Amino acid sequence: MKQYFVHNGFSAGSGKLPADPQLISEQDADKLMQFAGLEPKHVGNLTPPAQFAEEGDWLFRLFANNRFLCYADPTLFSHACPRKKGEPLALNW
Repeated sequence: MKQYFVHNGFSAGSGKLPADPQLISEQDADKLMQFAGLEPKHVGNLTPPAQFAEEGDWLFRLFANNRFLCYADPTLFSHACPRKKGEPLALNW
């Protein structure tokens, strides 16, 4: 089952997998897409990445210093921290 993840770039080894993906809730993903002007078709593929923020802006900081959003199967991220894959980022909009 696909879920929403934020990340800040791709791992050097694969080049196609997010280096440190963080799960976010579907509600937060919907709100983020509205703010950033993204649509589900933009985030459905890992590449090209769907950028929602620039480094240093408030959305970047709100999403734990991440700037890309993707909708992907979490089994792709076997390299990722189990906590970040299993527990959505707690956000205070």
